[in-house]
Amino acid sequence: IDKAYGMTELAERTGIAFGEMLFYGDRLDEGGNDYPVKTLGVPCIAVEGWEDTAAHLDALLPTL
Repeated sequence: IDKAYGMTELAERTGIAFGEMLFYGDRLDEGGNDYPVKTLGVPCIAVEGWEDTAAHLDALLPTL
């Protein structure tokens, strides 16, 4: 089981398409634990730690 499995389950249970999701990961490179999500076609943003993730979310949320 990897993160692609989790994202697939999330999509099936919520009805949200992969293209409408947004995934933040620090290992999106081939061989990284977040890479399987990228291969699904889920839009991904590379981050470096939770602080970087929080900064990206802060920048995104005011636009919603």
